[in-house]
Amino acid sequence: MKKFYLVLVLIFISNLSYSQIDKSDLMVLKTAATIVEMNAISNPETASLIYNAEDKIVYVYDDTEWVAVGDWHVPYLTNRVPESLTINSTKTVTFYGVHFNQNTVLTIPGFTGVINSVTIQSSTSIDVNITAGNIGVFDVVVANGSLINTTWGNNGVGLLKVEGSGIDQASAGLSCKTILDTGFSTGDGTYWVNPDGGATANAFQVYCDMTTDGGGWTRLEYTSDLAHINHFGNTADAVRWLPTNFSLNLTDTQINDIRSQATEGKQTYVGTCDGVIHYLYQTANYNYAFGFRFQTGFETAARQQTYPSTNITVVQDGCRTNNSSSTNTVFDIIDIRVPVINVESRDNGASSEKFGSPLTQNHAWLR
Repeated sequence: MKKFYLVLVLIFISNLSYSQIDKSDLMVLKTAATIVEMNAISNPETASLIYNAEDKIVYVYDDTEWVAVGDWHVPYLTNRVPESLTINSTKTVTFYGVHFNQNTVLTIPGFTGVINSVTIQSSTSIDVNITAGNIGVFDVVVANGSLINTTWGNNGVGLLKVEGSGIDQASAGLSCKTILDTGFSTGDGTYWVNPDGGATANAFQVYCDMTTDGGGWTRLEYTSDLAHINHFGNTADAVRWLPTNFSLNLTDTQINDIRSQATEGKQTYVGTCDGVIHYLYQTANYNYAFGFRFQTGFETAARQQTYPSTNITVVQDGCRTNNSSSTNTVFDIIDIRVPVINVESRDNGASSEKFGSPLTQNHAWLR
């Protein structure tokens, strides 16, 4: 511990003039220390004073801890790249900055893990031992009393990232895409995801395509096909939806949570047909073109050539012949609101008019 002379000058004002201060009148504090050295002092006496050579602040011992006196400084974080943890793991991370002192407090708003310890290593570094809880990206806040790093715009924003590998429920990732992007992908297959970012008890398994078109696609599966039958009995043709929506293996809440982490969606709808027009009627018109209801409740236009407010392309139209030798009509759908959960038809009345779809072979995908 080196000696440091702190000058505390008392200026007396008398008759609007300054009195002459003699060197012998100066009060000298002869001890200076680093934060580590301060913490190493055993049982200091109450009211002991010490000068911290790192943050340039005088501290007084209040019988329990060293408390800064005098002018405090606003702390500031200089990290720019987020520190990353895997969910449920424990790791010591170092945050760098300026003006940290013995009373600096570090918090992580919205973080449900555990901050096991905070060690002020110096006025420019803090070691934090963390057990990661919920997945997500979190801000880091440091404060010296009422002086807080967020005084500086965007300081500390997004400096802690908790990620999931997806290998089990406790390590569930936000989505297939985040598992891929964070380097935890082991190829196409089943992973655990927790797209609401909350308790891992809510996590569930999905199939992830980690290769097609860059990978990171989450599959939304159907539990059964749309049977190739006459769906409305022997009646006159009419515009109508199927009486029951298609069945999916995930709940609406789970699908909506997956969508909340996605920016794009796709699906191929394959319509099988015996005498049921799906798009173009021979070469005449589009008065029988199918409409689609998405899982979000959005219903597309129908009975016209184009599909405004969505991106649907007909890549094959075998049903246009409108007879028992018809093949399939195939719709490529690019829309984040997939999966398709119902279809609207018009050419559907006679008992010989049958249609269906191999849904379990053509799942929807979100990324």
